[in-house]
Amino acid sequence: MRFKNWKRPKFDKRGMTEYLWMCKYPDKLKLGENTDIGEFCILIAKHGINIGENTQIGGSCRLYSWNSINDQKGAIHIGRDVLIGCNTTIMPNVGIRDGAEVYAHSFVRYNTTIEKDEIWAGIPAKRIGIRKDGKKIIFGEQDEDTAV
Repeated sequence: MRFKNWKRPKFDKRGMTEYLWMCKYPDKLKLGENTDIGEFCILIAKHGINIGENTQIGGSCRLYSWNSINDQKGAIHIGRDVLIGCNTTIMPNVGIRDGAEVYAHSFVRYNTTIEKDEIWAGIPAKRIGIRKDGKKIIFGEQDEDTAV
């Protein structure tokens, strides 16, 4: 277990937490127990952000349920046991299912669904592998049946 005494963060009037990440519209943010959000992340939860239990989000990530530039909007749903690498940007109306991974510095586009146990990376993010039987299988690097 990652945390012994996990508790939901408190937000000041600006939406900042004691852990140095912030959320605009924190009343529309749902966090599962043992969720870990890294320092300097910004979450814009205007249309909802739901994050499942035991999920880790690396530092300096951006999650936008609303994009004010072109008015894209939609809730972000992140499942349980998901890993999101630092400096990743997630746009509105994205679903990331249980056990998935998004590698650092990735850009997950509007209306994207990342299925259970998939591994995604890049700009824009694309499926590059899967997690299977506790191992990572990265396509193109080795045979798909060989774990790396």
